Amino acid sequence: LKLLYPQNIHRKEKNIMERVIVRFAIGNRTEFLQTNEDNKYVWSLFMEQAEGGLPLSEMMEKVVVKLHPTFTPKEIEFNMANKQSVSLQRTGWGTFRINIKVVWKGKFNEKESEFHHDLEFVAETRRVVQTYLTLKK
Repeated sequence: LKLLYPQNIHRKEKNIMERVIVRFAIGNRTEFLQTNEDNKYVWSLFMEQAEGGLPLSEMMEKVVVKLHPTFTPKEIEFNMANKQSVSLQRTGWGTFRINIKVVWKGKFNEKESEFHHDLEFVAETRRVVQTYLTLKK
């Protein structure tokens, strides 16, 4: 094809966008409290660099964590400039889905992505999230 249609192949090669694999870990750590209070657990949500992944500050502009509506504040924003991880600690009595919005750096075509983490009351949960982003030309 290159020999028959060099002008078309060249044009297509110019329009191919560079895709980047973005990897990071999301999880939580939990401690059981010996108390008669309703809030029997101290838990912390974390996001951190995964093995083989870039530092979060190189990929993310900000991270917005949305907690269950019973928490105050229920939405926490992290500015990721010079930040290598996200950590948030709370006490509670029940599990729920934590929604996480990531606003990507301006070097990517994608503006933001939504992820979630299901809070579990075990010593530690951790999963690696992998997604593809395209670099701006």
